[in-house]
Amino acid sequence: MIRTACPHDCPSACVLEVERLSPARIGRVRGSASYDDTAGTCCAKVARYAERVHHPGRRRSRRVSCRSRSTSPRGRISPDSRSPTGAFASGPTGRRSAPMGRRCRACRAIGRSWNGPGRRRPSA
Repeated sequence: MIRTACPHDCPSACVLEVERLSPARIGRVRGSASYDDTAGTCCAKVARYAERVHHPGRRRSRRVSCRSRSTSPRGRISPDSRSPTGAFASGPTGRRSAPMGRRCRACRAIGRSWNGPGRRRPSA
Protein backbone atom coordinates (compact mmCIF):
# COMPACT_ATOMS: atom_id res chain seq x y z
CA MET A 1 0.00 0.00 0.00
CA ILE A 2 1.37 3.39 -1.03
CA ARG A 3 0.21 6.62 0.62
CA THR A 4 0.07 9.66 -1.63
CA ALA A 5 -1.83 12.91 -2.16
CA CYS A 6 -4.59 13.44 -4.68
CA PRO A 7 -3.35 15.17 -7.87
CA HIS A 8 -6.57 17.16 -8.32
CA ASP A 9 -6.82 20.78 -7.27
CA CYS A 10 -9.99 20.56 -5.19
CA PRO A 11 -10.46 21.95 -1.66
CA SER A 12 -10.40 18.50 -0.01
CA ALA A 13 -6.71 17.72 -0.69
CA CYS A 14 -7.31 14.02 -0.01
CA VAL A 15 -4.73 11.57 1.23
CA LEU A 16 -4.92 8.41 -0.87
CA GLU A 17 -3.93 4.80 -0.35
CA VAL A 18 -2.97 3.06 -3.60
CA GLU A 19 -2.77 -0.71 -3.75
CA ARG A 20 0.28 -1.82 -5.75
CA LEU A 21 -0.17 -5.14 -7.52
CA SER A 22 3.21 -5.14 -9.30
CA PRO A 23 5.89 -2.54 -10.11
CA ALA A 24 3.96 -1.56 -13.27
CA ARG A 25 0.37 -2.07 -12.10
CA ILE A 26 -1.84 -0.42 -9.48
CA GLY A 27 -4.92 -1.86 -7.85
CA ARG A 28 -7.63 -0.14 -5.89
CA VAL A 29 -7.33 3.55 -5.01
CA ARG A 30 -9.13 4.69 -1.87
CA GLY A 31 -9.08 7.56 0.57
CA SER A 32 -6.97 7.17 3.68
CA ALA A 33 -8.94 6.38 6.84
CA SER A 34 -6.43 8.36 8.89
CA TYR A 35 -7.40 11.62 7.15
CA ASP A 36 -10.27 13.15 9.14
CA ASP A 37 -11.77 15.31 6.37
CA THR A 38 -12.62 12.43 4.05
CA ALA A 39 -12.64 9.49 6.51
CA GLY A 40 -11.54 6.86 3.99
CA THR A 41 -13.54 8.05 1.00
CA CYS A 42 -12.51 9.70 -2.26
CA CYS A 43 -14.32 10.99 -5.34
CA ALA A 44 -15.45 8.61 -8.10
CA LYS A 45 -12.91 10.03 -10.55
CA VAL A 46 -9.97 9.11 -8.33
CA ALA A 47 -11.48 5.78 -7.30
CA ARG A 48 -11.44 4.69 -10.99
CA TYR A 49 -7.79 5.60 -11.64
CA ALA A 50 -6.65 1.98 -11.88
CA GLU A 51 -9.30 1.27 -14.50
CA ARG A 52 -8.30 4.32 -16.57
CA VAL A 53 -4.54 3.86 -16.27
CA HIS A 54 -4.63 0.22 -17.36
CA HIS A 55 -7.37 0.55 -20.00
CA PRO A 56 -6.32 -1.10 -23.32
CA GLY A 57 -7.48 1.94 -25.32
CA ARG A 58 -5.32 4.41 -23.38
CA ARG A 59 -2.85 6.47 -25.42
CA ARG A 60 0.74 5.45 -24.87
CA SER A 61 2.50 8.23 -26.78
CA ARG A 62 2.13 11.95 -27.29
CA ARG A 63 0.06 13.17 -30.20
CA VAL A 64 0.44 16.13 -32.53
CA SER A 65 -2.90 17.84 -32.89
CA CYS A 66 -4.36 21.22 -33.66
CA ARG A 67 -6.88 23.18 -31.65
CA SER A 68 -9.70 22.07 -33.91
CA ARG A 69 -11.04 18.71 -32.79
CA SER A 70 -13.20 17.91 -35.81
CA THR A 71 -11.01 17.87 -38.92
CA SER A 72 -7.51 18.55 -37.67
CA PRO A 73 -4.56 16.48 -38.92
CA ARG A 74 -3.15 14.31 -36.19
CA GLY A 75 -0.14 12.11 -35.81
CA ARG A 76 2.32 10.71 -33.32
CA ILE A 77 5.48 12.42 -32.19
CA SER A 78 8.34 9.98 -32.43
CA PRO A 79 10.95 10.08 -29.64
CA ASP A 80 13.61 11.01 -32.23
CA SER A 81 11.75 14.10 -33.45
CA ARG A 82 11.05 15.49 -29.97
CA SER A 83 13.10 18.45 -28.94
CA PRO A 84 14.97 18.14 -25.63
CA THR A 85 12.80 20.81 -24.03
CA GLY A 86 9.43 19.52 -25.27
CA ALA A 87 7.21 19.54 -28.33
CA PHE A 88 6.06 23.12 -27.87
CA ALA A 89 9.44 24.57 -26.96
CA SER A 90 10.09 28.20 -27.70
CA GLY A 91 12.27 28.95 -30.69
CA PRO A 92 15.05 31.49 -31.13
CA THR A 93 12.52 34.35 -31.07
CA GLY A 94 11.20 33.25 -27.69
CA ARG A 95 7.72 32.57 -29.09
CA ARG A 96 6.05 29.26 -28.44
CA SER A 97 4.98 27.62 -31.66
CA ALA A 98 3.05 24.55 -32.74
CA PRO A 99 5.08 21.41 -33.51
CA MET A 100 6.71 21.53 -36.94
CA GLY A 101 5.52 25.15 -37.27
CA ARG A 102 2.33 24.10 -39.10
CA ARG A 103 -1.32 24.64 -38.36
CA CYS A 104 -4.33 23.18 -40.09
CA ARG A 105 -6.76 25.30 -42.09
CA ALA A 106 -9.28 25.36 -39.25
CA CYS A 107 -6.70 26.68 -36.77
CA ARG A 108 -5.62 29.42 -39.15
CA ALA A 109 -9.27 30.46 -39.45
CA ILE A 110 -9.65 30.43 -35.66
CA GLY A 111 -6.52 32.57 -35.34
CA ARG A 112 -7.98 35.09 -37.75
CA SER A 113 -11.25 35.24 -35.85
CA TRP A 114 -9.42 35.68 -32.52
CA ASN A 115 -7.50 38.61 -33.95
CA GLY A 116 -10.79 40.16 -35.03
CA PRO A 117 -11.74 41.73 -38.35
CA GLY A 118 -9.13 44.14 -39.61
CA ARG A 119 -6.62 43.16 -36.92
CA ARG A 120 -4.38 40.84 -38.89
CA ARG A 121 -0.89 40.04 -37.74
CA PRO A 122 1.73 41.91 -39.73
CA SER A 123 3.54 39.68 -42.20
CA ALA A 124 7.24 39.35 -41.53
